[in-house]
Amino acid sequence: MPAYGFPGLKAGDGWCLCASRWLDAQKAGHAPYVKLHSTHANALDTIPLAILKQHAAPEAENAEAPTAPQAPAGHSEGPST
Repeated sequence: MPAYGFPGLKAGDGWCLCASRWLDAQKAGHAPYVKLHSTHANALDTIPLAILKQHAAPEAENAEAPTAPQAPAGHSEGPST
């Protein structure tokens, strides 16, 4: 029986992931899709926007936002890696 009655995640479930753990997964070749409209701009302090865009969720999952968010001033493409 899973702890606290939580059955665990299933394929297609959404969840929040901190930027540093997401980047670890990306470097290991296992980055989950990113809902760009739900991603906080501060993620760009850790992950370049170009990399996030490469892992954008399919259009149907991003349908709530008409366009991907723009990087705030000073974060045009995030830090260089």
